[in-house]
Amino acid sequence: MSSFKRRVPTTPACALPQGTIVPPGTPHLHLSTGSAALDDVLGGGLPLGSSNLVLSSDPHTAYADVVLRYYVAQGLASGQGVLVVGRRAREWVGDCMWLPGGAAAAAGEDDEDEGEVAGNEEEAKGEARGGERIAWRYEGMKKFETSVRASSVSSCYLSTFDLTQRVPPSVLERAERKGLLGVVELDEPEEDEQGQWERVLGAIRDAVQAIKSPDAPPLRVALRNLCSFEWGEYDSTKYMQVI
Repeated sequence: MSSFKRRVPTTPACALPQGTIVPPGTPHLHLSTGSAALDDVLGGGLPLGSSNLVLSSDPHTAYADVVLRYYVAQGLASGQGVLVVGRRAREWVGDCMWLPGGAAAAAGEDDEDEGEVAGNEEEAKGEARGGERIAWRYEGMKKFETSVRASSVSSCYLSTFDLTQRVPPSVLERAERKGLLGVVELDEPEEDEQGQWERVLGAIRDAVQAIKSPDAPPLRVALRNLCSFEWGEYDSTKYMQVI
């Protein structure tokens, strides 16, 4: 009885775009929402190239805004492109949650060696876990672990954020300097509304054009409070152009 051994190609698999994974059961690239629990519900995060509308069931809560903050913070932590449109957009980005260790974690990102950056981040996480105090009723609970598994997971796909930390100014400045962070500030509704729409559409076109380069990282576009009074008079045609 003859036997043979199947030859397996020795060529390494192509590297995935920065901060993406291919979850089991789908051929599509996915981005993390920034929340491990939400990624788990969605089966690996958000498909790359998708448009997603986040709504709060109660207009008096900020759940949708918190989800959007996680999304933007993860983009900054992963070194991806981020474009935010809204009132006081840059101030809002700076108020997003950040990595444990705050400024110390940000300082580690200056090193171009990805291994060293990951090591600094893990060290900061360990220190934060060791020193934090939680309510006694939660002490026996296991730390949440996502059930999503992928054969090829980039090290910057999902970060653990500390809600008491904020994005350091140095991180924002570095991202802007590298062309990874863009903000479009919306004017007061009574001001030049047509000019505002042209600025928003122009910024989105420029950001999309920039990622067509083969070595460009994925782009995250966050439109805050879309269709609200902050965007001026409702016009479905203009909103569809933006989306």
